[in-house]
Amino acid sequence: MRVDNAASPALFRTYTVRSNASDNCFIWEAARATTAALTFFKSISIRGTDGIEQEFCDGGLRWNNPVHVVIEEGERVFGPKRRVACIVSIGTGHQSTIGLEDADWYQALLPTNVIHLLKRLATDCEEKAEECEKRYGGLPGLYYRFNVDHGLEKVSWADWEMVGTVKTHTISYLEKRPVERKLDQLADILQTRQGNVTTAGLSTVQISH
Repeated sequence: MRVDNAASPALFRTYTVRSNASDNCFIWEAARATTAALTFFKSISIRGTDGIEQEFCDGGLRWNNPVHVVIEEGERVFGPKRRVACIVSIGTGHQSTIGLEDADWYQALLPTNVIHLLKRLATDCEEKAEECEKRYGGLPGLYYRFNVDHGLEKVSWADWEMVGTVKTHTISYLEKRPVERKLDQLADILQTRQGNVTTAGLSTVQISH
């Protein structure tokens, strides 16, 4: 997102969207921007095609789970009548995965208000997933959410050396029979299905609060 205005996400595209030109940048610049996570990495200034620089950082503050952004982008690119085969959402672990219950050396350096913010970000991510489940769960084969359900609760964002632990619990999750069935269904849909709902249908389905 843009540091000076976080009202909407900044989308770096390799394609053209109606009346919404993308900033011209290198792939490494886009990658640097989207990984400039809160408190971990500095933001990055990127010069646009007009020669003006803008500062970008990770979009986790507002779009920790960007599934709705993806749906809206699909309508912009393909139009409201394009049929959709499925929506796939991949999480990074259960909401408590950020491991803020027991402060580690890194979290000890963070202000209390930042700790609370990170907790809210994790909760918001799961809420977005639940919203999508309510919207599209009744349409067979449309919405798939994959997210490691347990085992990573104590892994902090700073625990990069625990990638082996992350891999172990991810494999265990993928080997669960219900998850395997969902993966098989998804593979079949991606190979054969032409689409079962339009992008307009996706954007107009109501949520029951």
